[in-house]
Amino acid sequence: TEVGGEANNNTFTYTLNEGTTATDYSITTVNGTLTVTKTTKAVTIVSADGNKMYDGSALTAPTYTVKYGDTAVEANEDGTFTLPTGDKLTITDTSNVVHVADTAANNNTFTYVLENAGQYETVTPTYGTLTITTRSVTMTSATDTKEYDGTALTNSTVTVTGDGFATGEGATYDVTGSQTEVGGEAKNNTFTYTLNEGTTAADYSITTINGTLTVTKTTKAVTIVSADGNKMYDGSALTAPTYTVKYGDTAVEANEDGTFTLPTGDKLTITDTSNVVHVADTAANNNTFTYVLENAGQYETVTPTYGTLTITTRSVTLTSADGEKEYDGTALTKAEASIEGLADGESASVSATGEQTEVGSSPNTYEIKWGFLGLSAKMADNYAMIMKK
Repeated sequence: TEVGGEANNNTFTYTLNEGTTATDYSITTVNGTLTVTKTTKAVTIVSADGNKMYDGSALTAPTYTVKYGDTAVEANEDGTFTLPTGDKLTITDTSNVVHVADTAANNNTFTYVLENAGQYETVTPTYGTLTITTRSVTMTSATDTKEYDGTALTNSTVTVTGDGFATGEGATYDVTGSQTEVGGEAKNNTFTYTLNEGTTAADYSITTINGTLTVTKTTKAVTIVSADGNKMYDGSALTAPTYTVKYGDTAVEANEDGTFTLPTGDKLTITDTSNVVHVADTAANNNTFTYVLENAGQYETVTPTYGTLTITTRSVTLTSADGEKEYDGTALTKAEASIEGLADGESASVSATGEQTEVGSSPNTYEIKWGFLGLSAKMADNYAMIMKK
């Protein structure tokens, strides 16, 4: 049965037929030789090709094509093969293909056990190729926008799209994008990533996309309102350096130095520019000022509103002297006159100009010459005259 065979191994015995007498014969027996040689029908075992996208688990393709010579051999229910010789062929998968880097030609390896393998001249294993392809992963940092508020706009969200990471694998992200002032360059939400332990870069085709952080001008209006003020003329400037500041609907309190710090952190400095000294200077919205706002370009609306400074006339009393005489055909005059109630530092000379010639009486009128420290006579508008006599 098996390969080989001893000389003269085709042993036999014989029995003479009835009617045949042994003494009539001189009988010699010679054993022939039975020899079995290795089969020249090759046994071929071919493992299948296989492929999949990386998923963290091993790729196997435990499917085999077996031939005995030109005859295909079907697998048994238990996965073994019984050759036409009756010998059993058992195949065990030995491939270990998990990562993209494990991919190589002829890597679907296996071992086999063939009963009576020595009876076969040729047993040829041929290994298929198992191919794992990369997973496509796109990492995109967030796109976000907000109005200017003096603080940085950040958004640390990173979204993973494409095939995504295999179960149990992933990355951590360090998002460094930041935008504080109005504007923002495209793709400015920069970030880096670190693959988690057990996640191999070669298994992935990774694309990173930066989102865009955009800051717009704040729509909360900054309003600056100077106060109203009034006083009686006293020769000095009237100021009302008191301001109401709001950021949107939020009132902003003044700092100790008179500046204002908006909720955005920006400093507002206001300088009084009003010049209201005389009654004639009074006009609507004359409590003027200038302002400097840090980062003014971040604000959509800054509205100054000017209050009104009003100077009222100062009352002065003019008194001219009384005089009396008998009629003598000449005019009665009395030049003495005085003025009371002028503002400090201002002066005027008053002289009585009235005269009476005939019997009767008339007001002792007067004439005023204004000093006003060199100011023009129109500054008399600052005074309301009260004639005492």
